[in-house]
Amino acid sequence: MDIFIWAALLSALCYGISDFAGGKASTRATLATVLVISECVGALTLWVAAWSMGDISLTWWTVGMAALAGMLGTGGVAFLYRGIADGHTAITVPVSAMLCALMPVLYGMLSHGIPSMRICAGIGLGVVAIVLTSWSGHIQQRNGLWYGIAAGCLFGLLDRKSTRLNSS
Repeated sequence: MDIFIWAALLSALCYGISDFAGGKASTRATLATVLVISECVGALTLWVAAWSMGDISLTWWTVGMAALAGMLGTGGVAFLYRGIADGHTAITVPVSAMLCALMPVLYGMLSHGIPSMRICAGIGLGVVAIVLTSWSGHIQQRNGLWYGIAAGCLFGLLDRKSTRLNSS
């Protein structure tokens, strides 16, 4: 198997573990405490990785875009952790994942046109799968829905900022 597939799988595993751990930690500590610790650990890890690769050339544009992406990501994580901490995991997490995946697709459709029918069918199947995964039948989880929408939108905007940062 290709190294990139293994890297993607490892990345998905790390995201899942960190989101679960952060959400559970938010039930025991304040959200601000969990966010500060998780963001500091993430920033330190990123700096060490960049330094070890010898890629630390920073411009003001790069720093500004990174700061904006950091704020969007932190906001998304805050909504995600709050939804998990409030017991709405089954709705917050899939809704945020769906919106996070759909926002770049919608941007691509607006800027580059509608993709092939095969790609649209795959996107549609993914949306249906996420809706079925989060279906609980409980109307009381409306708060979890709003947390998921807020997190997904912020993560989707984060994806656009990251793409713009990589192209500069």
